[in-house]
Amino acid sequence: MAPYDQKTLQLFIIENISMRKNYLGFLIIITIATVTSLGVYTHQSLFHKYKKVNAIKKVKKNDLCSVINQVKKAAKQGNAEAQNDFGILYQYHNCIERNNGQAVHWYSKAANQGYANAQFNLGMAYVNGSGVTKDLRQAIYWYQKAAAQGDANAQVNLGMMFFNGQGIAKDYGKAKYLFEKAAEKNNTIAMTNIGYMYKSGISVIQDNIKAVEWYQQAVELGSMKARNALAWFYEQGLGNLSLDKAKAASLFKASACQGYAIAQNNVGELYSSGGDTLPYDVVKAYAWYKTAYSNGQADANKSSEELVKKLTPEELVLAKKMATEYIKKYPSPLDQEDTYKSDAECKYP
Repeated sequence: MAPYDQKTLQLFIIENISMRKNYLGFLIIITIATVTSLGVYTHQSLFHKYKKVNAIKKVKKNDLCSVINQVKKAAKQGNAEAQNDFGILYQYHNCIERNNGQAVHWYSKAANQGYANAQFNLGMAYVNGSGVTKDLRQAIYWYQKAAAQGDANAQVNLGMMFFNGQGIAKDYGKAKYLFEKAAEKNNTIAMTNIGYMYKSGISVIQDNIKAVEWYQQAVELGSMKARNALAWFYEQGLGNLSLDKAKAASLFKASACQGYAIAQNNVGELYSSGGDTLPYDVVKAYAWYKTAYSNGQADANKSSEELVKKLTPEELVLAKKMATEYIKKYPSPLDQEDTYKSDAECKYP
């Protein structure tokens, strides 16, 4: 089955994605839960008071530690935002010893003050059993608290729990409602999820035109996942779109360039099979498969190994060199931000 058919429009549930900039540049650990067609988010931090520290790679360790001391002081003084930030530092940062229990302790303090980001993070801790016993009811409770305050990421994750029947009765209508609320705040994952529901006829009358409209909204905001999905519609000429292989190729490649592993796998398959969308090129196919694998697409490694049989020794050397370059050039963003723009020279249609 080609990777740009219905199966590849799937967007893995990734339990550690952040739509919001993490100003200290935390390394967000990605854990794959189940395969579905929709996406969720994880730990949020705003660090409004510490924006001068933009990213780990741009500052010295001592600067970060200095900021951490500021966070700690403010957290102990009862500042809810700092308490949430201090929890994230305990969970992800290396300036202090990692301690998920302490992370939950500080999330709880901020959450009980009504701080939506902390309520969201506490909900995520209960989903994953991170620093606390796994408890989906508690997760739902805290997601609901954050979602009621208009937190778009909490609305997406709570919507996903309704969509999957995870700790709560399955309810596609409530899932769609929550996705729509998040989409009102320009949440691109929510838009892509709604597009998939229209594409698949889940809780709505199947409508490719409406699916395209939602995907296009997300693409206009820079969504890598929506680019991958919309590419398939151009490739097949669905909805109100004319068949346009060149447009499909440009969308697949843009999404791959952003670091989206599924799109990288798709580009590998297109080069491997050859055709009107992308020309046959086993060297590039191998490189893209290896890149997708390095970014978490497990099946891509098998595809790359199968291509070895088709490569001459000289081509294999070139393919491995290209793969090494691509892996460095097109990594998935550390915070898995859907609208991330790679430092590489990408064209974003």
